[in-house]
Amino acid sequence: MKHSVKIRLIVTMALLLGGVILFCLFINRTFLGQYYQRFKVGNLREIYTQIDERYGVVMAGLEADEDADEDEKEEAYEALSLYLTQAGGRQSITAYVFNEYLYSGGVFLQIRYPETMNEMQSQMLRSQLFMYLMPEGNDRYFNFEEEEESGKKTGLERETVVIDQNDLYTISRRYDARMEANYIELYGKLSNGEMVFLRTNFDNIGENVGIANRFFIYVGLIAILIGIVVTYFLGDHFVKPLKQLSGMATEMRNLNFNVRYEGKREDEVGELGKSINALSEKLESTISELKKANNELQSDIQQKEELEQMRTEFISNVTHELKTPIALIQGYAEGLKDNISDDPESRAFYCDVIMDESAKMNDMVKKLLTLSQLESGANQMEFSRFDIVELTKSVVQSMEMMVRQSDAVLDFPNYDPIYVWADEYRVEEVITNYVSNAIHYVHSITDGVPGTVRIRILEQDGKVRVSVYNDGTPIPEDDVDKIWDKFYKVDKARTREYGGSGIGLSIVKAIMNSLNERFGVTNEPHGVTFWFELDQNA
Repeated sequence: MKHSVKIRLIVTMALLLGGVILFCLFINRTFLGQYYQRFKVGNLREIYTQIDERYGVVMAGLEADEDADEDEKEEAYEALSLYLTQAGGRQSITAYVFNEYLYSGGVFLQIRYPETMNEMQSQMLRSQLFMYLMPEGNDRYFNFEEEEESGKKTGLERETVVIDQNDLYTISRRYDARMEANYIELYGKLSNGEMVFLRTNFDNIGENVGIANRFFIYVGLIAILIGIVVTYFLGDHFVKPLKQLSGMATEMRNLNFNVRYEGKREDEVGELGKSINALSEKLESTISELKKANNELQSDIQQKEELEQMRTEFISNVTHELKTPIALIQGYAEGLKDNISDDPESRAFYCDVIMDESAKMNDMVKKLLTLSQLESGANQMEFSRFDIVELTKSVVQSMEMMVRQSDAVLDFPNYDPIYVWADEYRVEEVITNYVSNAIHYVHSITDGVPGTVRIRILEQDGKVRVSVYNDGTPIPEDDVDKIWDKFYKVDKARTREYGGSGIGLSIVKAIMNSLNERFGVTNEPHGVTFWFELDQNA
């Protein structure tokens, strides 16, 4: 991956280590020489102080102790020499203590330390001290303050540079042409009046800096390599949870909110994981609420559309149902008015038609009002305990005339009283509609056998089921669910024949829904069974 966090970590680590190494090399090359010079100057000051204190005390003690024999003095001096040697050796400093005496021929040096110097070493020391003993004769000697004021760069290319100077000593950096090397030197006077000359090599620092820088480069390259390897393996520790969080974000984008960050980290990554978990839960809850609201809105819209369609169909159906009786009433009424027939029988027939059609209209209007009240909930159910067997008998007795006219047989066995809880008046309407439909649709006589309307009442698990069966043609499967709709008629011609309006089963549906009871229709091999259930107990 081109922009992988892991690759960026590796590159960042390599650049960081490389930058640190380059910075250290720059610091070494630029400031290490100055630091080393200050360090050497500090060492010279320290050795000067130690020699001044120790040498002065020892020499003063030897001179004051007149009773001390030569062996004691020799022993004390050897101890002092050993101390000076050790003190200088620790800092790679060569120390000389001497007295100087000027005379017309030059300068005479009385070496006090070290005493073991030969003539050649003494001559070498004199040449090294010449610039300090006779500075006015040395045109190569200059002051560092003058050099700084002149704007010239102080460096190893000049033979002598004064670094520090006071009443006690002078510290200089000097190039020794014979030795072809630079030295840091201190020339000064001790508290007892003797002179001291301290010298340490300064050229080693250049070689040491070069060696140190080369070594530092090698170590830096190894450190960069190790850093890259470590970052490569440690990168998985940081990248793995980020990949997991990225995968979670992808799943959330796909509306899958079941993913969860299970890490136990307490750092920023852990906090991010917890935040994404909370975001996932919030989004899931919000989307769920939005879906619920959208479903409710869609349901409301659909219900509104259905209601509008039902209203349109209702108006159309009512108009259609009323059109025929109104036309008949209007036609026969106009005939009576215009005295189309003076025959009393004809006039009576006209009146009977008008009254019959008016009764049908009145019956339909009453049913529509009843259905409207049931669907709106304005007509509350009055629950009571009554005998469903007795109620069914009364409905059957009231329809004996219809049964005889249809040439059918009504089969209703004698039952013992069965009590139910419901609205007795509304249940009577349901039974009346079922029995009325069964009588109207029963086959009259088939192959010399009259059709049968069979009524059964069964008790089961605290429920009472009332079923009404009639021989006849089963209801087409496509129409089974539609017969409960207002004005829906399976056989329109036959319904019109007996004056049905298609509202009866709609009233049954409204009543049973108000009672919160089950109802339905079942096609039989040679007929149809309508049924409903009621609670046997309160």
